[in-house]
Amino acid sequence: TKSGANSLNKSTCRIEKKISQIETKIEKMEMDKKTKEDLKTVALGTSKINYLDPRITVAWCKTHEVPIEKVS
Repeated sequence: TKSGANSLNKSTCRIEKKISQIETKIEKMEMDKKTKEDLKTVALGTSKINYLDPRITVAWCKTHEVPIEKVS
């Protein structure tokens, strides 16, 4: 019957739309996960690079006769 086929077609459309929405969510979650992992590595590396041991700074200032106040 026409109404049965029409109903089945609408149901199929709804299911396809839901599948599409879920696939979009999965793609977004995968991108977010990758971004989070990439930033985690950068943040750890950056903090290690930017950290200077104060003893090294003081020794350098004394060697080059630079007031410590100018460095900090």
